[in-house]
Amino acid sequence: MAHSYPSSWKNCATCAFWLGERDTDHFYQRVLLENSSVKGRCCNKNGWRNCEKSASQTCNAWEKWPVLK
Repeated sequence: MAHSYPSSWKNCATCAFWLGERDTDHFYQRVLLENSSVKGRCCNKNGWRNCEKSASQTCNAWEKWPVLK
């Protein structure tokens, strides 16, 4: 089942440092995921670097994924 997050949410799915598999809607307003349990690695040296994180997790090193408006 597909899952999505609005670009205003500060979670891993919308973060520039999260390397999980994701896409955007055609308006670049939402992040689209295959399902809510998708995981990816964090590449932020000030955050959870090299840790596998789920799309819904958060941290204080979040930066908006540049693809999103």
